[in-house]
Amino acid sequence: MGCSELSVRVLFCRAKKAMSRQLSRRGFGKGALLTILALFGKMTAPSEAAAANISVTAATANVGLAASLVGTVVSKETVITLATAGLLAAGVMMSPAYVDKAFTWVEKSVVEVKEKLAADSRVTAVGGLSDECWYYYPSRAGGPVMTRLVKYGSQGRYSYCQRLEDDEANYFFDRVENAIYINNYRMWRKDLAVRRLPTDGSDLREFLSTVEGQEDEMTYVSSGGSGLLVITRENGSEAISLVEVIHQYNVLDEEYFRYDWPGGVEVVDNRDAMHKRGWTYFRVTGRIEGEEVRGAGRMPFVYAASKRHTPWLRLQVAERLEIADSVGGAYIHDVDGRAVKSYPAGSFFKGLTRPWMGLHTIDRVRRDAAEQRIWFETRRRRGSSEAEVILTKEQSRLIYTIDMENDVVKGITFSVRDNQGRDAEGELLFSYLEEVEVVGDEFVEPRKKGYGKPQQEEMGVLWLMRLAESSLGR
Repeated sequence: MGCSELSVRVLFCRAKKAMSRQLSRRGFGKGALLTILALFGKMTAPSEAAAANISVTAATANVGLAASLVGTVVSKETVITLATAGLLAAGVMMSPAYVDKAFTWVEKSVVEVKEKLAADSRVTAVGGLSDECWYYYPSRAGGPVMTRLVKYGSQGRYSYCQRLEDDEANYFFDRVENAIYINNYRMWRKDLAVRRLPTDGSDLREFLSTVEGQEDEMTYVSSGGSGLLVITRENGSEAISLVEVIHQYNVLDEEYFRYDWPGGVEVVDNRDAMHKRGWTYFRVTGRIEGEEVRGAGRMPFVYAASKRHTPWLRLQVAERLEIADSVGGAYIHDVDGRAVKSYPAGSFFKGLTRPWMGLHTIDRVRRDAAEQRIWFETRRRRGSSEAEVILTKEQSRLIYTIDMENDVVKGITFSVRDNQGRDAEGELLFSYLEEVEVVGDEFVEPRKKGYGKPQQEEMGVLWLMRLAESSLGR
């Protein structure tokens, strides 16, 4: 192959991880890997005699400790505490000073690590757990987040991964039915309270508690950087957090994050065409105070798709104003095409659907409002899968209609009072394309048309209110 034995072993190690991950998402347990490798070997054998002699054992698939470590550590700057990886998987608190150096953490399964730590008298396990939630930030705290929810039985005697919302899909494991359901939507709280994240800042936490009138039980951390993994666990009224910062390291491929569901589990894919694809185009139509508003955009539904199909948005307000947002930046263009003002990329996605960020739309909208200290109210529509979020600032209101099962904004109704004391009303409606094979020029990503001075101000969700007031861009 023109390379060393170690290089080949490293490639094989990474291929094993990738294949195991894909098998797990299709309901196959860890033990299925060897069977499928053997089946592939038999199918590709040059003859029936050769196929009969093919078998794949655990020893055959073992790449060795050195290759496993090299395959895990992707650069010289990568820092990985193997002991902490095991601790995170086991759901216990332990000082790294107590690590058994003879135990190879990186090559052990979740079950083996738990058994090892349970047998260690120097480790105190947390018993009687009800929930254990894992938060992984691949880029940075405050950026996209992947979530893994683990349920525990009585006295912590058994556990199972109930939900996994990673970079490619949203999975729900029904233990009673022994089935994995892949859904369009990310999880939300049954009482419709805003989901908190362990990396939330103090100002955001305080405002959310004030609006909802509920005591905040989340334990928060201040660590940052890429590859941050935070685990919170609940034991009655307690919440315990463990934190590990791993730079340039993909936790999503690791055994202690990617949980192996039972073998033979049924997989039920409930996603529609656009969610299976992972992204789609959308249209915007509506009117604001008599002026027509129309537009289009591209929406990734998962983090993995956001890298290949980046989000963008373009709105045209009558013939006087164009709003554009893409990875190259956000701009407001006047009727002559000049960039009147420039903003950081993503500015005009504030207050809109952003599922690739890892939270349900209803939480993303309310958290965007809370960042600007805008009061909000949430209510379910009876007999419907929709919910409403009402944002209020002084005498202005935005009413969101959110499709909970498809995890998107369906419409925004405006009722605002402008700077001259005049009332203005309007509405924006969003439609999402199931099929994207044949689309017109309306779905061409916008480009900057001029050079406006970058703005330092942070509009957040306020840009929608300013749009309704006709003050945006002035």
